[in-house]
Amino acid sequence: MGNEEVQVSCCFAGGVPALAGTAGPGNLGPGIAPTTARATRDDLLGRAEASCTQDGVGLGDWSVIYQQDGAAAAILWFSCSNVPG
Repeated sequence: MGNEEVQVSCCFAGGVPALAGTAGPGNLGPGIAPTTARATRDDLLGRAEASCTQDGVGLGDWSVIYQQDGAAAAILWFSCSNVPG
């Protein structure tokens, strides 16, 4: 199975909701929020990957919500794979 990425655009009335009040999609586990206002998808993916690596596995599936500017990441949900990182 190869790496696949799908991008879906939508919007939230009143802006992106807070991580604490937003359920993640399907089988994805923890969510992480940015530490800076201009955090990118890659910033959040790096933190997610580090979390999985700390547990001795690699990063699995993930899903990101962007801010209204379409560039800054707002929330990233992820799962760790069962394959060593």
